[in-house]
Amino acid sequence: MMLRLKRRLRLLEASVLNKQLIMKYVVPTVLPISVVYGKDASDKKNEPGKPAEPAKASEPSKAPEMKKEGGDKPPGKDNPPKAGAPPPPPPPPPKDAKPQGPRIKTFEIYRWHPGGKPKTQKYQIDLNKCGTMVLDALIKVKNEMDGTLTFRRSCREGICGSCAMNIDGINTLACIQPIDKNLGRPCKIYPLPHLYVVRDLVPDLSRFYEQYRSIEPWLQRKNANREIGKVQYLQAVEDRLLLDGLYECILCACCQTSCPSYWWNSDKYLGPAILMQVFRWVIDSRDEETEKRLSMLTDPYKLYRCHTILNCTNTCPKNLNPAKAIVQLKQMLVGMKKKEKPKMEAESG
Repeated sequence: MMLRLKRRLRLLEASVLNKQLIMKYVVPTVLPISVVYGKDASDKKNEPGKPAEPAKASEPSKAPEMKKEGGDKPPGKDNPPKAGAPPPPPPPPPKDAKPQGPRIKTFEIYRWHPGGKPKTQKYQIDLNKCGTMVLDALIKVKNEMDGTLTFRRSCREGICGSCAMNIDGINTLACIQPIDKNLGRPCKIYPLPHLYVVRDLVPDLSRFYEQYRSIEPWLQRKNANREIGKVQYLQAVEDRLLLDGLYECILCACCQTSCPSYWWNSDKYLGPAILMQVFRWVIDSRDEETEKRLSMLTDPYKLYRCHTILNCTNTCPKNLNPAKAIVQLKQMLVGMKKKEKPKMEAESG
C-alpha cells in the first residue's frame, strides 16, 4: 500500500514540473499597442496620469513612413548635400569632346608633274577636323583643298604597302604613321628616295618589280610534270615556323629605298626586300630548288653589295629583319649553314 502511494506522489510531482516548464516557455499572445490604439505609441511615452486615447473606428491604422536615404533628389542646386557628406562625383565628359580652339598643323608636300619643276607646297590642316594618321591628312588635302595632289593608297591598314613614302625623313606607310602633335614642327612628306617619280608622291617601282620577278618567287618542285593542285603539299609545324618574319613582307619598298648600297647599285644589287624573299623560298621545306636559288646569287653584286648598314631593319614598317635574312643567305652560300631536311614529306599522295 505504501509503495502505491509513493508511486502516485512521484507521478503528481512529475506532472507539476512539466506544467511549470510549459508555462515558462510559452510566449503570451499580447497584442501590440499600435493595434489596440491605432497608432505607433511605442516611440512615445504617455504622460503620467493620462491614458492613451484609443483610435477612432473610422480611421484605419497607418504604417510608419520609411525615410529614403539621401533624399528623393540627387544633390545639386535645389538639393544641397548635407554637412559631412562626401561631394558628388563630377559628370563624365561627353564622348565626342574635343580640345577647345583649332589646332593648325602645317604639311609640306613634295609636288612635281611632267614638264614642271619640283617644289614643296604647304597646306594647313586643323587636326581637330582630321584623322590621326598622315594618310588622313593627305586624303583631306586632296578632297577639300587641292584635287591635283597625287599619291597611292588602298587598304589603310598597313597591309597592301601602296602608301609607302618618306615622312619626316623616314620611309614608312602613311596609313599607320601618326601625325606629330607638335604644331610648331611642319610634317614633311616626300616620295620614296632614289627612285624616278611618276607624279607628286608616286614613285616608279618598275625596276623593283622586275627584280622581284627575277628570283622566281613561287614554290618549285623537281617533279614538274605533276598536275598542279591535285594534292596539297604538307609541311610540319616546325618547318612552318621558320617562315615567320619572312612571309609578312608586303613589298612596300621602304627598306629597299633606304639602303645606300641600293642607291649606288640599283641596277645590279637586288636589295634587302628582294633578298629576304629569296631566303623565304630557300628556307621553305616544300621547295626543292634550293641549289638553283643559291646559284643565282653568286654574282658579286646581287648579294655581296650588302654592307650591313641596317637601315632596312630600322625602317621596316612591319618590324621585319631583312639584314638577318641576308646574313643567313651568305652563310648558306659559303657552306656555313645548310638547309635542314623537312620534318614531313610534302606530297601526301
